[in-house]
Amino acid sequence: MTTYEELLSFIAERTKQLRKRNNMTQLDLALKVGIDRNQISRIENAENNVSIKTLHKLVEQLDVEFNEFFNFKDIK
Repeated sequence: MTTYEELLSFIAERTKQLRKRNNMTQLDLALKVGIDRNQISRIENAENNVSIKTLHKLVEQLDVEFNEFFNFKDIK
């Protein structure tokens, strides 16, 4: 079973990986999602819980489906 900390870390790595794949800066993604750049940084550093609402917006702006976002096998 995945622990809370592992899940937070997976979301952090996946967000950063997909943001870079889309050639976006943290500021670019923050503006598209409607949150502060510092919040993107905290998400990518596993320092911040992500609400379902924010997660939904992240997935939309990263141009993936939820099943692809949560495909943690792709994390390197």
